[in-house]
Amino acid sequence: MSGFPQAGGDQGAPPGYVYVFDTPSNESYIFIRRLAEGAQSKVNLVAHAQTRQVVVQKVNKDLLIRPSSDSSLLTTLAESSANNEEREIRILRLLHSFPPMPSFTPRWMLPISYQAIPLHPGQPRPCSSISYWPVCNGGSLAEWARAWREHNSHALGPSTFTSNTTFLTDTPAHNNSGSATPRALIPFPVSVIARCVAQISETLHVIYQAGPEAVYHCDLHIGNVFVHFPGGSNGVLPDFYLGDFGYARTANETAADQAAIADRAAAAVARCLAKVPGAGYRPPPPQFQPPPLHHQRRRWDMTRFIDTLLGPVGLAGSGGEMRTALARLMAMAKFLDRQDEELAVRNPRSRPPWLVELIREAKKLEEAALAAEQGTESFQLFAQLAEAQVEFMTGGKPFVLATAGPGMSPEMGKAYAENFGLRRVAGPWRLVDSRYL
Repeated sequence: MSGFPQAGGDQGAPPGYVYVFDTPSNESYIFIRRLAEGAQSKVNLVAHAQTRQVVVQKVNKDLLIRPSSDSSLLTTLAESSANNEEREIRILRLLHSFPPMPSFTPRWMLPISYQAIPLHPGQPRPCSSISYWPVCNGGSLAEWARAWREHNSHALGPSTFTSNTTFLTDTPAHNNSGSATPRALIPFPVSVIARCVAQISETLHVIYQAGPEAVYHCDLHIGNVFVHFPGGSNGVLPDFYLGDFGYARTANETAADQAAIADRAAAAVARCLAKVPGAGYRPPPPQFQPPPLHHQRRRWDMTRFIDTLLGPVGLAGSGGEMRTALARLMAMAKFLDRQDEELAVRNPRSRPPWLVELIREAKKLEEAALAAEQGTESFQLFAQLAEAQVEFMTGGKPFVLATAGPGMSPEMGKAYAENFGLRRVAGPWRLVDSRYL
């Protein structure tokens, strides 16, 4: 929330305005701060006006992708953000209707409430929908990766740390005399990584295997994996939830997407070969064969998750039995991913391989690593960051935009708050004098 004025809202706070969101069920939420912004939505942290319970608010943007003037390959995939938000709600309801699979616990958050808002031309604060979700008090896994990198960058100094540095790489530090001395960065706990792999794989296994057809997340990376400590920061290890299903597809929808892409690609090639720019669709020449439908149906699931987990969490380097076991676990995941690719080439409608063995091995590694890492510097740092993150996600005050000051009339103050909200606070809010909270 860089650039936001200091938040207040308690006794003694300077007078000003707060931003309040009302729902059709006559409940109100007070804006605390902005959390993130993605391709589809802006994400705020808000508090229930009566209970003060902190929840996450997602405000969908006007349009996710505006159709381009030309017939580009991606135009067929362009949808309004309203469609994507409705898709997320629909997919989550579908997943919730799946019969339970014994011994598997999928983890995703269901919305507290969902409100569709029509788009009107000229509307000052356009959005297509607002939804409220339970808060994961540990934030996203991407935030943890950034926090860990920042800690190690402070330990090493800016001259020896880059965004590509991994947690396990031995990097020279400098002593008081200025000479380089070998030292190792603090590694991220193996037990936490193994638990993450086990729980996300459980969720993937259920959405792939439990229903009448497989469901693919299509946007799985560490920014969409959320960390939650059920017992607060005193909990030993967190749980990991899969979030943001706005791009999710069922197997049949994925096949339709692939067919549309292939058809559009064939049409583009035909136009080029005919040397008639913009002539519209023409049947491809007999010698043209569209590319086969490979594993792109699932390329954003296990593949991207493993790739992003390998990068910022830093599994490079050597040393220690637990690290070796973690490398074997990741190799197993990569093998399953290659197997999935081969199955998709032979039969695009086949389900992904079962992840049972990967889940079992990840849980075994979690248990062994947790016993070995208790009391280590790595685990102590993890506990400290957990306490800070839980406090950040659950301990915020309502955001108050102070408007009192020399030469600031009440009318000017309200106009300033209105203008600030239009630029910085997403969604159809209303202003409330902070003295009436």
